Amino acid sequence: MLTMSEPAKVSDSNEPTGMLEGDLVRRARRGDLQAYDELVKRYQERIYATIYHMTANHEDANDLAQESFIKAYSALKSFKGGSSFYTWLYRIAINKTINFLKQRRNKHHISLNDMDFNAEHDPDLMALISDKTPQRDVSLSELQNKLNEACSSCLNLTEWSWSA
Repeated sequence: MLTMSEPAKVSDSNEPTGMLEGDLVRRARRGDLQAYDELVKRYQERIYATIYHMTANHEDANDLAQESFIKAYSALKSFKGGSSFYTWLYRIAINKTINFLKQRRNKHHISLNDMDFNAEHDPDLMALISDKTPQRDVSLSELQNKLNEACSSCLNLTEWSWSA
C-alpha cells in the first residue's frame, strides 16, 4: 500500500534510469555528475522549449538553457526542496530569460551599413586597420588573446554540460 509520505515511482520514457528526481538531486548534491547529467537529459527539452517560446531564437534558447543548467548546478547546495527540482530550474530559466530580454531591449541596434559608413569616416579607426604600426600589432595581439581565452572557457563549459 502506498502512503502519502512515499512518492510514487512512475515509469516514464523520458526517465531511462527510473530514478526519482529527489534521489538524483541528492546524488548530484554529493557531487555525482552522472546524476546531474540525468537531470539535464530529463529536463533539457522542456527548458529549451520554454525559453525558445520567450525568445523565438534557437541560439539564444540554447545559450540560456545551458546557462540555466550551469546556474542550477552551481546553486544546487542552496536548493531546499520546497518544490520539485524542475520547478526550481524552471524559475532559474525564466529569470535568466527575462533578464536577457531586458538587456536585449536596452541595447542600441545599429545596422551593418551604418557601421561601414561610420568606420570609413573615422580617421583613427581607418589608421588602426590600414596602417601597419606597432600599436596596431599590439592591439591585434591583445584582441587575439582575449578571443582565445573566451573560446577556451566556452569550450570547457560545453564539454561537461552537454556531453551525452
